[in-house]
Amino acid sequence: MSGRNYDSNVYVMIGKIPTVVDTRTGFYSKEIIETIKKFIDPTEIK
Repeated sequence: MSGRNYDSNVYVMIGKIPTVVDTRTGFYSKEIIETIKKFIDPTEIK
């Protein structure tokens, strides 16, 4: 996410079963998740 401050503790694992781990400790968690959804179908996220 260009132009954003550093946001920690968000991990995206793309593979057979795409997985997103977000500890919600960053300031931009909601925005980061919305950006991830542009690249991964939300119904595929576990």
